[in-house]
Amino acid sequence: MNISAYRADYLPLIGQLMNQMRLPQIINEAMAIPKSQAIVDAGTMISGMILNLLSDAKIRLYRMSQFFEDKPMPLIFPWKPDLDSSNFTEERAGNVLDDFYRSNPQKVFSMLTHSNIKLYDINTSSIRVDTTSKNFYGAYETNRPEPIDITNGFSKDKHHDLKQIMFGAATSSDGIPILGEVMSGNTSDMTFNNGWIKTVRQALLKSEDEFLLYTADSAAVTEDNLKLFNKYHIDMISRLPERYDLAEELIDQAILADTWNEIGTLSEGKKAATYKSVSFEKELCGIVYRFLVVHSSSLDKRKLKTLNSKIEKEKLELIKKAEKESKREFFCEKDARAEIDKFQKENKSKFHTITTEIIEVEKTIKKGMRGRYKKGEIPLKEKRYQVKFEPVQDDISCNRGQERCGLFVLITTLKDMEKYPDREILYQYKGQQAVENIFKFIKDPTLVGAYCLKNPERIVAFGYILLMAAQVYTILERIVRKNLEKPDEGPVEGLNRQKTRKPTAYAIEYVLSAILVIRILKKKCEEWVVSKELNNNQKRILKLAGFDESIYYKTVKVKN
Repeated sequence: MNISAYRADYLPLIGQLMNQMRLPQIINEAMAIPKSQAIVDAGTMISGMILNLLSDAKIRLYRMSQFFEDKPMPLIFPWKPDLDSSNFTEERAGNVLDDFYRSNPQKVFSMLTHSNIKLYDINTSSIRVDTTSKNFYGAYETNRPEPIDITNGFSKDKHHDLKQIMFGAATSSDGIPILGEVMSGNTSDMTFNNGWIKTVRQALLKSEDEFLLYTADSAAVTEDNLKLFNKYHIDMISRLPERYDLAEELIDQAILADTWNEIGTLSEGKKAATYKSVSFEKELCGIVYRFLVVHSSSLDKRKLKTLNSKIEKEKLELIKKAEKESKREFFCEKDARAEIDKFQKENKSKFHTITTEIIEVEKTIKKGMRGRYKKGEIPLKEKRYQVKFEPVQDDISCNRGQERCGLFVLITTLKDMEKYPDREILYQYKGQQAVENIFKFIKDPTLVGAYCLKNPERIVAFGYILLMAAQVYTILERIVRKNLEKPDEGPVEGLNRQKTRKPTAYAIEYVLSAILVIRILKKKCEEWVVSKELNNNQKRILKLAGFDESIYYKTVKVKN
C-alpha cells in the first residue's frame, strides 16, 4: 500500500463550484472546437488556469505542471478525475489560449455569465461600471495587425512611462462581474462608456422597457453619453464633473441652503463617514436631471491638500508684494490712502484679508549745495508717509473652502424622491467599490507573473480568464454571505478568528488553508482522505458554500 500527502486547501471547493456552474463544459461548447487528441480539453485547461490564479502561488503559465504536482487532482477536477499534473504542458496551455482568442473570448465569458445569472439568480437590473489599466514591460511590436494596442495611455497606477492595456468591467449590485472587456491601452474612459451605453442592454439580454441602472464615475458624464442614456432608456447615477460650471453653482446653493437631509453612515465601523445632502432639479444639455450635493464628514484628502497649497501660495505672493510696496514713500497722506485702494483692488485674495497701516516718518531734506552743514545749522526735515501691508488669513473663507472639500455633486435620472431617496442614490454610487474590488484582484501583484506572454492575442485571452476567475471567486463569496443572512445562522470565524456575517472570499480561502489530504494507493483504486478531521468552522464554511467535507474524500479506480 502506497501513501502520499497532497496540499488541498480550498481548491476542492473551487473545483466543485466550477463543476456546479458547468464552467469547463460551457467553455468547450462556446468555443466549439473539433474534438482533438489532447488529453486536457480547453475548458479543463482554462479551469486549471483559474485554479492556479485563485491559489496563493505566484503564477507562471509555463510551470503549471509543477503547480499541480502536489495537488489532489481528482478532488480539484471532479469532472475529470483521471488527470495527471504532467498533462498541463506549456505547449497545451499556449494552444488553448490561441484557440480561446480565435473563439471570441468576450463571447465565451458572456455565455458563462448568462448561465451563472440563471443558476445563482443574480440581479442584473443595477450595474456598477468602471475601468482600470494594467501595466506591461517590453516593446510589444509586431509586423501584423494586433487585437489590441499595448501602448501608452492614461495610467491609473501613475506609471506613465509603461505600456498598458485597459480592463472595463461591470458588476451586479452584489459585486459579481457580469460584463467585461479587454481594450487597448489608450482607450479613454469617455469612449469606453460611450460604447458600452449603446450595447449594454443587448449584452444583458434586457428589453427596452426593462429597468436598468448604470452607475459609473464622472467619465460617463459627457453631452454625447447623456443623450445616449436617454436614447436607450437607461437610468444612470454618476458624479457631476467639476468641468461643468453647474457643479460649482450647485455647491454654492447648497452651502446657503438650510434644508440639508441627514443621511448618516452607509457602513459599519468607528471611522465610517457620515453624510448629508441637498437635492435640486436642474437642466443639463437640454434634459432635466436630479442633482444631489453631498457633504461627507471625511474630507477629500486630495482636495484638502490642493486647498492648503493654494492658501500657502496666495500668502507667499501677498507677502512678496507687500514687502515691495511697504518700501515706497509718499509726500502726503492722501497719496498713501490712494495707494492702499489701488493695492487692494489689484490684489484681491480669496483666503486672506490685507491689513494696512499708514506710518508717518521724517526725512532729512538733502542740501542744495555740496558740503557739510555749518556749525549750528539745523537740517531741514519734511514728513513722508509709508504704508505697511500685512496679509492675514481669513478663517471664515478657509473654513468655507475646507467645507467645500467634503462636498461633491451626483447626477441621476432617478427623480422620484419617495422611491429613490437621497440615501439610496448615494448608496448606489458608493457601491462602485464593488468594481474596484474586482480590479484589486486583477491587479494583484502576485498575478504579475501570469503576464509572461509576449503574444497580444494570448494576453487578451488571458485577460478574459482573469475575469472568469474573478467571477468564480465573487460567486463563492456571495453564496456564503447570502446563506449567512438567514435568521437561524450565526456568524462564522473569518480572518484572525473574528466573528462575521460578511466574510470575504479571501477570508474563506484563509479558513480553508492548510488542509492536507492523503492518497492511499491500493491494487485497484486510490482513496483520498483528509489527514485530520476538519474543524467546526471549516465544516460550516463548506456547508454555507453549498457543500460538505465529502469533497475532500474520493475513491478513484486505478487504470491497469
